[in-house]
Amino acid sequence: MNFENDVKWLTEKLLPNLPEKAVIVMDNASYHNTRSSTIPTSNSRKADMQKWLTENGIPFDEQARRIELYDVIKKNKEHFITYKIDEIIRSKGFEILRMPPYHPELNAIENIWGILQNQIASRNIGQNMKDVQNLIYEGLNNINNDTWYNTYKHVEKIEKEYMKYFDYDYEFVIHVDESSVSDTIKFGSESEANEFGSDSDSLNEEY
Repeated sequence: MNFENDVKWLTEKLLPNLPEKAVIVMDNASYHNTRSSTIPTSNSRKADMQKWLTENGIPFDEQARRIELYDVIKKNKEHFITYKIDEIIRSKGFEILRMPPYHPELNAIENIWGILQNQIASRNIGQNMKDVQNLIYEGLNNINNDTWYNTYKHVEKIEKEYMKYFDYDYEFVIHVDESSVSDTIKFGSESEANEFGSDSDSLNEEY
């Protein structure tokens, strides 16, 4: 997947089929993080740094050196980072909720992939690609509404645990750069995978 194909799928397949006021939960795949905003870097000219700070209403010392100006930019840039995908989604009347980077345990789909991987690994004996393909299709068909529901409840439980340590008086800013790609979660044991749905239980019992 790349940015162009992601936009095509988003605008032609996903957004036209969403209900009004839907919220899209977005992970941190690199193609989701193509920026629409341009922010000066440490190599930018001093004049460009001053212009950016002025345009965004950020106070700075007119006599400051370039390295000092960039320090001011670094402290404030998170508030001005925007992404092309976000703008497309909001232009269609939907809201977007970005997940914090490096927290795949908060992404339900990562848990689903973990269940599928465990199901395939437990039955993939001959390493024949045709057999693996059949196992993938069978595993996907076994992931039903109950599996999804239990997975979301599991993620919700983790969220509530995190919220116990969240300071509501502190301004929490998540900065996602283009290298912040979540890793697929892998369950440590078969019993962990079974937690998420009766379908995986029946599959393991059968084999």
